[in-house]
Amino acid sequence: MAVLLIGALCACGETETAVKEAPSGMESNLPGTEFEPAQDKEAQETTAEVVDTDETALIEELKEKAKSLTGKDVNTMLSKLGEPNSVEEVPTCLGDGTEKMYTYDRLKINTYSEGTEVVINVIILDKDGNTALDEDGTELIFSYK
Repeated sequence: MAVLLIGALCACGETETAVKEAPSGMESNLPGTEFEPAQDKEAQETTAEVVDTDETALIEELKEKAKSLTGKDVNTMLSKLGEPNSVEEVPTCLGDGTEKMYTYDRLKINTYSEGTEVVINVIILDKDGNTALDEDGTELIFSYK
């Protein structure tokens, strides 16, 4: 055991060490090593603005879709949006019919049926799955009147 310990300690004193370069993309960012500097604050803010601009444009597009769907037959909705991620039948307080909730990535759509299934409201979801808000803080829910 002592011989192994002495051998290990002697190996630490060697001055020649084989250094292999890290594969591309695996460079170290430890102090004392070369690496790309992080983006400056202005570049980071510009990136955030692009994301927010993209999100705003998507919300505007979803608003137009929501307005065009309310009051329409469910088949019109399905032809415009395709198959939903899920469909759930929910209790209704509207009458003797049935109500369903169709969930898409960025939309939740309620329908009501007493023979013909009609879109009664469309809820726009933000990127986190919560009800999206307009610039003034109003929830983005479009209802059939």
